[in-house]
Amino acid sequence: MINNQYIKANLYCQLGIKGTGYLAFRDIPQLIKKYTKGNLALDFGCGTGRSSRFLKSLDLIIDAVDISQEMINKACQIDQSIPYSRIIENKIPQKSNFYDLVFSSLVLFEISSIDELLKIFKEVHRVLKYNGIFIIVTGSTEMYDHQWLSLDVNYKENKNLTSGALAKIRLKEVDLELYDYYWTDADYKNIITLSKFSLLEQLSPLGKPDDNYDWLSEKNVSPYIIYALQKND
Repeated sequence: MINNQYIKANLYCQLGIKGTGYLAFRDIPQLIKKYTKGNLALDFGCGTGRSSRFLKSLDLIIDAVDISQEMINKACQIDQSIPYSRIIENKIPQKSNFYDLVFSSLVLFEISSIDELLKIFKEVHRVLKYNGIFIIVTGSTEMYDHQWLSLDVNYKENKNLTSGALAKIRLKEVDLELYDYYWTDADYKNIITLSKFSLLEQLSPLGKPDDNYDWLSEKNVSPYIIYALQKND
């Protein structure tokens, strides 16, 4: 595992929205258009700003937050027009009932416990307006045992995974090995209920012929799961 955040940030900033990762973003514009009423959005767990720049391209007004100052520094170097802030102790630096949309892409599998996940969901709930939308992209339970175009998951750590276990993955595009915490759909559904969100839609995006990629397992199995949630209390 790479612990040096500076090195990690420099590798992350090279990632594009392509290959297997394309499926994490392909259907998001349609979901946002379908469910979101306003244009004030927060990118939660922005990393080096790939997802923030994606949201900006959809004509949303963006704030972005992350726990890593190194990631934020790199994001600011790439696009200074997006306001980036650091999260400390899971507290989003914004007043309650503010955003129309909170987006979190490939972040939640970095959280090590159900309790921490629940804290994050409750904090997102706080900053969303009534009827605001929380869109989550995270790894599916199938992510760690198939052959993907741009992800390598062929590691002994990924055998017989259970909730909260560490899974190993390599991002082929930048040759970066990482560890994710393995959470099931049932785990996420439980947290959704406990944090008082309602589930509007759930997607498991598959590769399509017109995506113009030579998909591997992506043709039949989704590496990701997407939840569209609503705050309605």
